[in-house]
Order: sequence, then C-alpha cells, then structure tokens
Amino acid sequence: MTTDDPAAIATARYLWGSAQQVGLTIGGTLLNQAPMNDAVVTELFTPLPLSAIPSRTGADWQPLIDALPNFKQASLAPRPITIDIPGRQVRLFLPGFDKKQVKLTQSGPEVTIDAGDQRRNIVLPPALSGQSVKGAKFQDNYLTISF
Repeated sequence: MTTDDPAAIATARYLWGSAQQVGLTIGGTLLNQAPMNDAVVTELFTPLPLSAIPSRTGADWQPLIDALPNFKQASLAPRPITIDIPGRQVRLFLPGFDKKQVKLTQSGPEVTIDAGDQRRNIVLPPALSGQSVKGAKFQDNYLTISF
C-alpha cells in the first residue's frame, strides 16, 4: 500500500523488494486516496496490478470494498526466485533495489544474496551445486546469476 507521495512510493518499493527477498510474493499495489492516472506510479510498480482506494465518505464502505483487487490474482505475480538448470541460471526478482544495493557471495553449495537489509541463502540444486558463479547481472529488477 502506498500513496502518491514520493517517499511513500520509495518505501513501498523497498518493502516489496524486501518481501521478495525473503520469499514472500506480493500480488498487487493499493494506491491509497490518490489518482490512478499517474503513469509514473504505474510504471514503478509494474508488473503488479495497481488498485486505487478512494476516500471513505460517511458510513458507506462499499466504494472501498469495490475498489479492492481480486486477491486470488497474486499467483500471477513474478516469482521471487526461478532456477533454470538447463540454462545454468538463477534469477531473483528484486524490485525496489538498484545494483549498488545488491551483493552476491558464494560459499560451497550456497549463494548468499544481500539486498538492502535482507539476506537470503540459496541452496543450489545438485546440478549447480559446486559450480562457481560465472557472472551476475542486475537488470529490470532481476538479479540473474550464471553458472
């Protein structure tokens, strides 16, 4: 949830990325009491659906209920991690971070990703375990690690 305030947007994106880092899938963005016509806000939260939540007037909650998204659509959100054994790659979706905030270390069969104040250890599958990291690229909110 965010408003159209730049600080609130930055915080929401950071928390989105932090949630992804610990394996929690975020399925959408709620824009609280702000106009939905801001293309910049929409782009910052792509590919998540954005739902504008209007102000409540009086005791009528129905407009707010009607504005809520279908929470069952969360399964369509980007997966936090994808392991492609034939392609020898691991991809992590880390929105809200930039290249400078992401650190990668490898120790034995594990790869550790530090993003912001979150750390995630990834135990590699047997086909990639013991293989050294050949390269890593951070692009379009994804960290792609090649083996």
